[in-house]
Amino acid sequence: MKDKKGKILEWIGRNPRLKEIGKQIISQVDRMFAENKDIDAENPLPCLPIFTRREILRRLCLPLLQKVPLLQNESEDVLELISRNFLKQVYYNENSYIAWEGEPLDALLFITQGIVWTYTTSPDNRQTGFITTNDFYGVELLEWMFNSPSLRDPSNHPFSTRTLRCHTKVEGFALTAGNMQHMLYKYWWKLSMFKESTNSNLKKLQSTLAASNVQAAFRRWHYACQTKLDDQSDQKKAKKAVGALVRTVLCIDTT
Repeated sequence: MKDKKGKILEWIGRNPRLKEIGKQIISQVDRMFAENKDIDAENPLPCLPIFTRREILRRLCLPLLQKVPLLQNESEDVLELISRNFLKQVYYNENSYIAWEGEPLDALLFITQGIVWTYTTSPDNRQTGFITTNDFYGVELLEWMFNSPSLRDPSNHPFSTRTLRCHTKVEGFALTAGNMQHMLYKYWWKLSMFKESTNSNLKKLQSTLAASNVQAAFRRWHYACQTKLDDQSDQKKAKKAVGALVRTVLCIDTT
């Protein structure tokens, strides 16, 4: 138990943004030990209570998301929503590969600890560099997703321009292509870029997302009517609720 607690203290120490809530985290860990609950000392985050996890994610991920050019105009509420619901915690061992030059990008990677070598292999244009704590890689995937009129269209999918190999153990978070798509389908109306941009591709994507949300809302209503709501008055209530959702999705002002 002491060894595990020591490793958790080391984990907190490796993340300076957690210093202010270190005592809170350790208090939760002590309580879990007292209840004989198992904790992964190498990665305690998934084991902690949800309110503590959310605070850790906010402190670790919010500053990283704010560095992404496409997200710099988004509110803290939106960025916290992304960090809570769509970022996946990732670990890589020393010398392991994260991405290969010329292969499709599948995530926007944020590094919270470690060093990653980046390099190209073309004999005519060899380049070597590195990314480290507080850096990110793969923003082209987010740019492509936001500028693709149809999320189902894989054409022009961005490729990694470099190979990424871990020089040390690496800890971080990833916004995967699948989670980007889910985020857009579910919360596109919260993103300021859709409210402010005049970009034609964004407008087309907005129309696609709005139509998809409307169809999903009506499918849920139809299913509810068939399986759960036998009473006619209940059906009317459900239909009215779905209508309100549709107006919100389409941003229609009915006043």
